Amino acid sequence: MDKKGSIRMEIPVWLIPDRRKSPAVRGGKRKSPERRSSPRFIVHLPVKVRVEDLGKNISASIKGKIVNLNESGVDIILEKPLNGSPRLSLNIESTYDALNRAIPVELTWTAPKTKKREFLYGFKFLKLDIEQLFTLKKLLYLNDNFIIEQANRIIRLIADPASAERVKRFFIKELKDYLAKLVSLEREIHQTGPTKSGQIKLNRLNDEILKKADKLEGIVGSSIILKEIKRRFRLIVGGFVYQSLIVKRANDKPQGYPGDYELLEAIYNNQPVSEKIGHYFDKSFLSNKYAVAVRKRKEKMKVILSEFISRSSSPSVRILNLACGSCREIKEMLSTSGVYKKRIIFEFVDQDGDALEFAKDSLGKLPRNIEIKFYKENILDIVNKPSYYSGLMGKQDLVYSIGLADYLPDRILKKLIRFCFGLLSPGGRLIITHKDVDKYKPLDPDWFCDWAFIPRNREKLSNLIKDSRIDNFSIDTERDDSKIILFLTITKR
Repeated sequence: MDKKGSIRMEIPVWLIPDRRKSPAVRGGKRKSPERRSSPRFIVHLPVKVRVEDLGKNISASIKGKIVNLNESGVDIILEKPLNGSPRLSLNIESTYDALNRAIPVELTWTAPKTKKREFLYGFKFLKLDIEQLFTLKKLLYLNDNFIIEQANRIIRLIADPASAERVKRFFIKELKDYLAKLVSLEREIHQTGPTKSGQIKLNRLNDEILKKADKLEGIVGSSIILKEIKRRFRLIVGGFVYQSLIVKRANDKPQGYPGDYELLEAIYNNQPVSEKIGHYFDKSFLSNKYAVAVRKRKEKMKVILSEFISRSSSPSVRILNLACGSCREIKEMLSTSGVYKKRIIFEFVDQDGDALEFAKDSLGKLPRNIEIKFYKENILDIVNKPSYYSGLMGKQDLVYSIGLADYLPDRILKKLIRFCFGLLSPGGRLIITHKDVDKYKPLDPDWFCDWAFIPRNREKLSNLIKDSRIDNFSIDTERDDSKIILFLTITKR
């Protein structure tokens, strides 16, 4: 840091899993139980708090030291108590001139006197000018001590000196350079607002750092060490990346699994909801190949559903959707496909009660010939009690699931295929979608969001279906327009 102090980072509050209700991605506003919007750093720097009371013509300075610091405020131990002064400002004694100038603050909390007769206070910054704001960002995010500490925690795990040196270079040189450019880009946004050229810059910066990060996989070899590298990567870049409410939700996994219905709704809507540099990271996430494929997958499923219903010769059609989420494809199909004369019974299954409530409200009032049923059930319960759930759900003409199979181990997926196939009436179809590992490597979701999929290709999926102990069936394979997602249709002969 400098001769007057030191700085390191503790695990930010927003990187610790939160068991409470998740922050929502709605209308561009953060709805979160978390107190801090930026990571908190352990800091040891001298500081002076200036106390003023213009009415009594009182002005004094109290010496102290910073305990921790973030972009929005600071915790300080003072030598003397404040005694409720109306106007407060502070000067951070460092090599940065911008922080030595008076910064207006508001007292937000106070703690009991410590054993050393010191007094602990929490302050919120009332106003930082642009020089102070970005000096603070440089102080927090670009300090060598913090980045070297993260690198060293990885390097000590690597036996090969050449590999250790390459990882060290990634953190200390390449990642720090990425952060410096993010600080510069964020300052540009504060001055001009989001621009097309700024978005292009961020996309290029992300592509460059992720390609360098991906090369570490072949160098390190160990999946355990690579997982730790990714965790510390997210720790370092989080102050910028998680200004995106969309990316932050993908990383937080508030429902305990990736890709909950609110995140998928944000992908379907394809509109940024965050501000400043978060706006850029929103757009970068939404334009990623995976997000594009998710939207293409929905479009293809709409067509499949509409054609299946229209071509059915039966006066009634039963359709079961497993891990249904928001049922967006159903909503859009029913709103654009005109009126179906035959009776249609949709049954929707999801473990998230909020998703089912959202789907119910979203579908609204339907024609009399369309019936909907909702089941709040866990897939693991279903595959472990197939007889009970077969009786509950009955025979189906079409069973489908989009976005579930990618996360299920082979053993569970085979059980699910066997269960669903058993529900089918003669001639019925089971449709499963799955990302093709031969066509897509999820760098952005993996490194920024800890969002990975079980890697399978067309051949592995076909063999898995054949090993599921079902018989008298045929398999057809298609792709959505992105060519990334496979649609496997199993027809019961």
